[in-house]
Amino acid sequence: MADPATDFAAMPADEFFAALRCACQDGAASPALIADAKRRITSRESGPRELHQVLFVARDHQAWAEVRALAMEAAVRASPMAITVVSLEAQRLGVAGMQVTESAVDGGFAAKASLERDGTRVDGREEFGSTCCSRLTRTGGPMPVPLPGRC
Repeated sequence: MADPATDFAAMPADEFFAALRCACQDGAASPALIADAKRRITSRESGPRELHQVLFVARDHQAWAEVRALAMEAAVRASPMAITVVSLEAQRLGVAGMQVTESAVDGGFAAKASLERDGTRVDGREEFGSTCCSRLTRTGGPMPVPLPGRC
C-alpha cells in the first residue's frame, strides 16, 4: 500500500504504472492513486497498460467506478487502444489472443473481436469501439462498467 503522502502526479509514467499495478493486484484503493489515475486518463497520458489495470485488475469496484468509466471511454476511443487492452487481458489470463477485424464506419471504426474467456467465446461488434472489451469487463471482469452510448 502506498504512503498516503505519495505524490503520484510527480511520478514518471513507468513508476506510476508500477504503483498502479501493485495497488490493483493487491486490491488497494488509495484515493490519491485513484485521483491521479483519473487525471492521467482524462489528460490522455495513460496508455493501454494503465487502462487494462483499471478495467480488469482493480478490485475495489466502488472506489474505481468513475475511473473505470473513463478508462472504458478511453479504450474504445481508438481501435488500437481497445485491441491492446483486450490483448493484455488475454495475456494475463493465459488464453489465446483475440481475433480482430476492423472496417471504417461513419468517420469511426467497427471492430469485430473474438476472445475465449472462462470457456465461453466472446464476440463483439460496435461502431467507434470494440464491444469485446466492454463485454469482457461486464461478464468476466471484476465488475460491470457503466458504458457510454449503446452498450
